[in-house]
Amino acid sequence: MYEQQRIRDVSGRSEGPGRLHEASRLARAFSGFASLLQCINQIVVHPTHWLICAQVVSFALFSEMRDAMLCEIALRDISQKRQVPRGWKLAIGGLSFARYYVFLPYVVYSVMALVLSDGGRVKDVCLNTVAVLFLLEVDNLAFLHGLSERVRMEAEENAGKRQVTDDELQTMDAVKIVCVVLIPFVVLVGILGHNLASSMLVEIIAPLPSIFAVLVQCVRANGLKGACGGLGRGILGYVVFWLWWFAVLTLMVYQAQGAGALDGG
Repeated sequence: MYEQQRIRDVSGRSEGPGRLHEASRLARAFSGFASLLQCINQIVVHPTHWLICAQVVSFALFSEMRDAMLCEIALRDISQKRQVPRGWKLAIGGLSFARYYVFLPYVVYSVMALVLSDGGRVKDVCLNTVAVLFLLEVDNLAFLHGLSERVRMEAEENAGKRQVTDDELQTMDAVKIVCVVLIPFVVLVGILGHNLASSMLVEIIAPLPSIFAVLVQCVRANGLKGACGGLGRGILGYVVFWLWWFAVLTLMVYQAQGAGALDGG
C-alpha cells in the first residue's frame, strides 16, 4: 500500500489534489478570458470594418436626404406658380417627415444592431451593408420600374428645368457634412457604449443624425427663428420615432405570443 503524502514546497504550499483543483480553476479562468478576447476582437479590435460600413451607409442616407430636400424645393416652386391642393402638401410633407424621423433613423439603428448581433467580421459587415443599401434602393426601383416610361421621362425632364441656387447648394453641402461625420460617430458610440452605458443606447442615439440635418436646414433658411422651429420639429420627430418603435415592438409581441401577451395572460 502506497502512503498518501502531500509534498510541501519551499513556500509551504501543498501539491496534490488541492493543487490540481487550483490548476483546473485557473485553466477555466483563462478559457473564459480567451472567449472574452474573441468577442472583443470581433467588435472592438477591428472597428474599421464597421466604420467603413457606416461611412458607405452615410453616403446613401445623404442621397435620401437630398431627394427629400429637392422634393421640398420643387413643391415650394410649384406653390409660387399655382395653387397646390392642401392634400398634396400634407402628403409630401408627411412623407418627408416620416423619411427623416422614422425610415432613416432605423437604417442607422440597423447598422449598429447588425454589428452587435452578428459581429464585426469583414464577411458579415459586407453582407449586412449590401442588405442595408438594398432598403435604400427600394424607392429608386419603384420610380424606375413602377411608373410607365412616358410618366418617368416626363418627371425627369421637368425636374431638370429648375436650377438649384447657390444657397440651396450650400445647405446641401452642410447636410452632407452632418451625415458623413455624425453617422459614423453615432455608430461608433452606439456599438462601443452598448455594454457600458445602457442596452437602449443604440435606440436613443439613432435619430440624432436626422435631427441635426433638419436643424441645419432650418438654421440656414431662417436663422435663429429657424433654429427654434428646427429644434421643435426635431423633438416632435424624436417622439414619433419612439411611438413607432413601441408600435412595432407591440406588433411583434402580438404576432409571436398572441393577444393574451398584451393582456398579461
